[in-house]
Amino acid sequence: VENLPMERYERMSFAKNHTFNGVLYIGYHAKEGSFNGVMAHTYNSKTIQYYKINGNDVGELEIDSWAAAEYGFAPLFCSSDDVCVAQALRLEPRLQTVITKYGTGRNSANLRTSDEVLQEMYLKSILCAGMKNTPKKLVFPVTLEVRYTRAEDALKRLEKTRKYGIETEFGADTHILNRISTQIAEQVREEIHRYQHNRQNGQHLGHHKLCSEQHCIDI
Repeated sequence: VENLPMERYERMSFAKNHTFNGVLYIGYHAKEGSFNGVMAHTYNSKTIQYYKINGNDVGELEIDSWAAAEYGFAPLFCSSDDVCVAQALRLEPRLQTVITKYGTGRNSANLRTSDEVLQEMYLKSILCAGMKNTPKKLVFPVTLEVRYTRAEDALKRLEKTRKYGIETEFGADTHILNRISTQIAEQVREEIHRYQHNRQNGQHLGHHKLCSEQHCIDI
């Protein structure tokens, strides 16, 4: 949830001041709960058990790709373990990918040699220069469900979001929070349009705050 007065990192916020044709994901992890995903997590492995958008379990790859799409660019590359790479290819089958290791558990893996991995990353990153993947935006309205490990963490988030006028409800139990996002706020939509206009005209983008419900969907 954006526009809350709290310390936070906006997903893809680096795109505000630059022009990009695509994004390369390096060192990402599989989503929380993935079998054999090395250090698998979604934002915070201690507090969050899953994120669901429209009933589908999603991770940081999906959310960051939706955020990037609002800036007008798409993922081109992913390097990670075999589990995360498989998830990335389901998101965008045309990605260039490099498997850096093969997961055997959350905290164990069979590693490839660094020389082999770096060489493959170099060659495939060159191929990305000619790629033109299509950004895939979220289609609103969307439903969001987040399950927290501890019920008190869910309650704190519920109270905080309600305090700032964001409709949030408990789900099937006290660990789950649900909400429905109907659209990007109009102010955010105007900011995105301004960014895209400046990008098309080759103008340098000064610092400005751009935030939307899907850039970091953390109720």
